[in-house]
Amino acid sequence: MCALIALTGCQQNSSAAERATPVNAVVAVGSPTAPTANPAPVAPDHTPIAEPTGKIDPKGPEGAGQVVQRYASLIEEGKIAEAQAAWGKGIEQGVLAPARLAALHGVHFEVGKPYDQEGAAGSSYIMVPLTLTATDKAGRPVRYAGPITLRRVNDVDGASAAQLRWHMVQGALVAKK
Repeated sequence: MCALIALTGCQQNSSAAERATPVNAVVAVGSPTAPTANPAPVAPDHTPIAEPTGKIDPKGPEGAGQVVQRYASLIEEGKIAEAQAAWGKGIEQGVLAPARLAALHGVHFEVGKPYDQEGAAGSSYIMVPLTLTATDKAGRPVRYAGPITLRRVNDVDGASAAQLRWHMVQGALVAKK
C-alpha cells in the first residue's frame, strides 16, 4: 500500500515531458494495493550515491541503498540470477526481468540517494532512484529511469531474517531519451 502511495507521489513530481511518455513505455513492477492517503511528495535525488565511508545501519536508508547498489553491481557483472535475491518473491520485474536484462549489452546503473521513507502496519518502505543505460540487440542505446521501492518488516516478533532485511518490491522504470 505505501509503495503505491510513494510511487504515486513520485509520479506527481514528473515533468510534462515525462507525463507525455507513452503508456507502453512505462514498465511497472509488483502489484500494490489502493492508497488510502496522499502524503506530500518528496523529489528524488538522482545524484549517484557515494561509496560509504563508515558503518551502515542495515535497517536505515543507507542499508536500502546498498541493497539496490549490490543488485546493480551484480547485474553489471553479468550475475543476473544471483541479483534476483534482492527482489521479493513472485514479483514481475518488467524491464529488470532476467530475460530482458540478458538481452542488453554494456549494462550500467546509477543508484540515487534513498528518499521518502515511511512506515505502516509493522513495515518500512523507502524509494531509491535507479537509472539503467545499455545497448539493445540492434545496437541502439537505451535508457530507463525510475524509483525502486524497498520494504522491510520492522522488528516484529516472529518475523524471519529475510523479512527483516530490505528487499526490492516494486519499481517503475520509464524509457528516457
